[in-house]
Order: sequence, then C-alpha cells, then structure tokens
Amino acid sequence: AAVASAASIDFLRPALVGELLTATARVKQQGKLTGVYDIEIINQQQKIVALFRGKSHRIGGTITGEV
Repeated sequence: AAVASAASIDFLRPALVGELLTATARVKQQGKLTGVYDIEIINQQQKIVALFRGKSHRIGGTITGEV
C-alpha cells in the first residue's frame, strides 16, 4: 500500500467549457519506498493547461481498515 506524501499543481491556462483535455502520466522515479509521478494536461490545441507532480510513500500492509 502507498499514500501520497506530497502533491503540487501548476495551473498554466484556463480550461474552457467544451475543451477536450488529455492527461499523460509518467513515472519519474519508483523505488522500494518512494515514487515521483508527473502528469501533463493538454487541450486539443496541444497547449499545456496544467502540470501535476505527486510523490508517494509505501507504508506496507493495507489501507482499507483491515486489521
């Protein structure tokens, strides 16, 4: 199991009503305990709307409330 340890979003331009947005995710680093992931959101004109970076930390076990 893993949990989010950090996240940031840079909003670079507004997304307009009716626009088709596409998100592309890339694993930048994934180790035994941590991971870094970048996501780029573009519109139909291939212009970047937002950039997201998330970091994860593996905690082991489950996170569903099971004991």
